[in-house]
Amino acid sequence: MNSLVYVRYNPAKDGKEPKTLENIILEYKKYGQIYKKAVNYTKKLSKKEIQEIQQIVKQKNIKKLYIYNVEQDKNFYMLKDLLNIEIEILSKPSSKEISKKLLVLIDTLKFIAKKELVTYNELYKEIERLNFKYKIAKNISKTTIINHIRDLKELYFIEKVGDKYRIKSIEVIIKEILENIDDVNYISDVLASLNDEVMKDLSKSTKKLLNKNKEFIIYKQRPFEDLEDLGFEFEQFKKAIREKRIIKYIIKGNNEKNENIIPISLVFMENNWYLAGLVNNLFSMYRLNFIKDFELLKEMHNINLRKYIKFIKDEMKTPFTKFDTPLKIAKLKIAKSHKHYFIIKEHFPYQKEDKEDENGNLIINIKYTQQLEVLPTIKKWLPHIQILESENDELQKSLIEDLEKSLNFYK
Repeated sequence: MNSLVYVRYNPAKDGKEPKTLENIILEYKKYGQIYKKAVNYTKKLSKKEIQEIQQIVKQKNIKKLYIYNVEQDKNFYMLKDLLNIEIEILSKPSSKEISKKLLVLIDTLKFIAKKELVTYNELYKEIERLNFKYKIAKNISKTTIINHIRDLKELYFIEKVGDKYRIKSIEVIIKEILENIDDVNYISDVLASLNDEVMKDLSKSTKKLLNKNKEFIIYKQRPFEDLEDLGFEFEQFKKAIREKRIIKYIIKGNNEKNENIIPISLVFMENNWYLAGLVNNLFSMYRLNFIKDFELLKEMHNINLRKYIKFIKDEMKTPFTKFDTPLKIAKLKIAKSHKHYFIIKEHFPYQKEDKEDENGNLIINIKYTQQLEVLPTIKKWLPHIQILESENDELQKSLIEDLEKSLNFYK
């Protein structure tokens, strides 16, 4: 057999091979000889690694090379040119079975997190129940359940305290799952299982891992939108961003057509996926579900998009935040009966508590770039919210106009 499967893997925290490596090798050993390489959380080939692969290919007289877990960047194409043999990229298996196992894992961790401390018997029964729930097997053996618990411990997901178990580190859990799963739907499952407070407390390094494809995806909140119907568009736009390709046109659901779009990033906000791009040097957001048709050009652009990426990451609070636009300030009053909703959660961009009035109502200050960022939320909380101040009373005027139009339907 003159083919080689070069398996790049991320070592566990203790430096050992992760348990998932076993499944990967079983999946791909049929393609050729297996060569394992620990790469410490990078998909990019180093120049040293390129030299190592060259030597292996030469020594073993390899005619076809499979590489698992690699990014198609300039170094990858350099390797292709140097070897001048057929190279195929392999990715992680994405069967329904894996998805079910992931759900069992996540649900088990949620079960432990909710109870804080669980006994061995409680953990055993929960894994057994979840196996039945997700129909992984008709009967789960005692050995399989024990192996599940062992894996949770060995992956540093849980630890023993006396005769009970607890979550050891949510960061370790996120890193392990994200580094071993490529599918965005699986990532969505992970993020959907975490509460907002946990998300806020994650370290910078872990937040980077939430963005597996950091060149083209920026997570602004936990994803819930199903990507199955968006699969083709999603991959095509990723390709356009990666290769700096110009999008010839995008036709929206209302048949409006925009042309010559420079794609910046895929953005998830308010439970929807968007493509951020430049049209005639103007920043625009296209909701993926509203795109009716599009076409990519072979033509490439050389525009530096750094300032737009920074805007998306640091300044964009809603899909309607306008780029490079001064912030406006408004003051709102929240009824006493509903103020706790605004104390425990920010509902507006740059929301900041001001004070309470003599009747116990909450006064808050907000900032926005255009009315569309805040008016829908204000309407949502009527009649428990009042606009006290806005620039030239623009929010009050727009709200009254919209309410009058609405009331006219009932006259």
